[in-house]
Amino acid sequence: MAVACKGCRTQLLYEMTRANKNAVKPGDNDLGKDSVDSVRAWIGDEPVDVASIAVTAAVTLLAVVLGGCLTAWNQDRIWRREHARQWRDIRLSSYQNFLSAYREFLAFIQDPSSKITAVPHPSRTGELGVGWSSRCSASTRWP
Repeated sequence: MAVACKGCRTQLLYEMTRANKNAVKPGDNDLGKDSVDSVRAWIGDEPVDVASIAVTAAVTLLAVVLGGCLTAWNQDRIWRREHARQWRDIRLSSYQNFLSAYREFLAFIQDPSSKITAVPHPSRTGELGVGWSSRCSASTRWP
């Protein structure tokens, strides 16, 4: 607990209320009750309420923990959104590559110079194999 002399307290009151137009000057005894109470509380003349200080500290710590949890939750949400966006871009790219290959395949099949034939499957009887296998007689092969 801080202890100060009476003159120091008066000087402190003067410095605290200097901004007011009704400033208290050193040596004045006509001090308002609010000013005296606020100075006494600031200096430490009044008993300390431990419960209110504990509640204030607990609420402050709770606010810090809550802020940390909200920040972590927000970062996780942003990460999930970015992860979903990356996978969407990967799927879109794969689909575009598939469409490009399919169009290439259709262009190859529809080309009149390509000769595609069906031949018997080498190991399965009664089934036909694809015409561009190693036993194929196709003159043009699709890459």
